[in-house]
Amino acid sequence: MIRNYREADIEQILDIWLSASIKAHSLLDQNFGSQKLAKCVICTFLPRRRLYVKLMSR
Repeated sequence: MIRNYREADIEQILDIWLSASIKAHSLLDQNFGSQKLAKCVICTFLPRRRLYVKLMSR
């Protein structure tokens, strides 16, 4: 099932985003995921996007 994201999903969304960003942009390192950047993503970019999450079977 796919649904709109909820506030409770933010941590996982940020983890996925950070991992993908580091893989896609080899010049970035693990320090790229600073709290300041994460806050920027949460406050600036996520509210402007329509985000969905896929619920995985356990």
